[in-house]
Amino acid sequence: MPGEPENRYRVPVTALLLAPGTEVLVVPVPGTAVLVVRVPGTAALVHANRYHSRNPGVFSESMKAILLVDHGSRLREANDMLVCMAHLVQTMAGPHVIVQHAHMELAEPTIAAAFTNCVELGATDVVVFPYMLSPGKHSTLDIPRMVSEAATAYPFVRYSVSPAFGVHEKLAELILHRAAVPVDASWKDSDAERCWDPECSRVLCGEACRARQADITGFFRAPIISGS
Repeated sequence: MPGEPENRYRVPVTALLLAPGTEVLVVPVPGTAVLVVRVPGTAALVHANRYHSRNPGVFSESMKAILLVDHGSRLREANDMLVCMAHLVQTMAGPHVIVQHAHMELAEPTIAAAFTNCVELGATDVVVFPYMLSPGKHSTLDIPRMVSEAATAYPFVRYSVSPAFGVHEKLAELILHRAAVPVDASWKDSDAERCWDPECSRVLCGEACRARQADITGFFRAPIISGS
C-alpha cells in the first residue's frame, strides 16, 4: 500500500485461513516485523503479531503496549515532558513492550492516534495509564471513554485503563528525595498496603486507593475498564 514499507522478511506462515482479497502485510520494525492482516473493504486490522527476526519462524501471540495519557497543554514544554517520560518507561521496560504517549486534548498525538500506533506496532494488549495524580473526571470518565471509542476499530485488541497515580509509596519516596529527607529506617514497603485516609474510609482515593489495589492484585495494578 502507498507509503508503507516494503516486505523485507520472508516469514513462514502455516494454516492461515484468509477470506478472498484479504491483505497480508509484513511491516519491518528494527529487529522485528509486524504481521498485519486487513479485511477486504475495510481499513480495520484484524490481526497483528510480531515476528522476531532473531528467532525466525516464531510469532508472539501477545504484545503489550503501555500508553501514557496526560491532559495536554498549550505549552510545548509541558507536552514534551511526556515524550521524555515515555522514553524512560520504554527504556526500563525493554524492547518487548511498546510504550507510546498521548494527550487527552489540546495537543497531539491524540488518544485515538496513539492507540492506532500501538496496534500498528503489533500490540495485542494496550494498557492506558492516565498520567495524572488524582482519580478525577478525566482519569475515571473522559480517558476511559476516549480509549473505548478508539478501541472499537480493533476488536481483536485487549485494552484496559489503569487508575491514576493516587497514593503510592513510590510517590512518597520521591517527595522525600526532593526534600532531601531519608525514608525512616523502620519503613517497609509492605507497610504501604493499607488505606492512608486518617479515618480509613477506603473511598477517598477511589480506584487509586492503595488498600483497594492491594486487595485486588497484591500490588498497585488493576484496570478500571477493559475490552477485547
